[in-house]
Amino acid sequence: MTGQYNSELIDHFRNPRNMREMDDADISATVGNSHCGDVMTMFLKFDADKISDATFQSYGCGPCIALSSIVTEKVKGMKTDDAYALTISQFTDKYTELPNNKKHCTGLVIVALKKAIDIYREEKGRN
Repeated sequence: MTGQYNSELIDHFRNPRNMREMDDADISATVGNSHCGDVMTMFLKFDADKISDATFQSYGCGPCIALSSIVTEKVKGMKTDDAYALTISQFTDKYTELPNNKKHCTGLVIVALKKAIDIYREEKGRN
């Protein structure tokens, strides 16, 4: 993953942050894209109404790994509602160099994040 991608994406691909299973996670959610074969699991830990920790495991392309790393860094310490409000376009607008066939990676990460929060809310009765 080089060339057309900006230095932040390349750095997060080469040195992914939070790429590990979280044994003490409150919730995990796995999503996949049948078109490309990417699969990722998002692990979240909560403290009251904030995400205290976020990690991921990804079996996917470079942009999928990089975006997973970026999103997990971003949501740490974020209020759950604010994290849930993140949109795919916020990332595709920021990382405009993503080719069309890689823009789905952002969607995969955001869907995993929202799915994990939904499961957490459902289990805690916080719909």
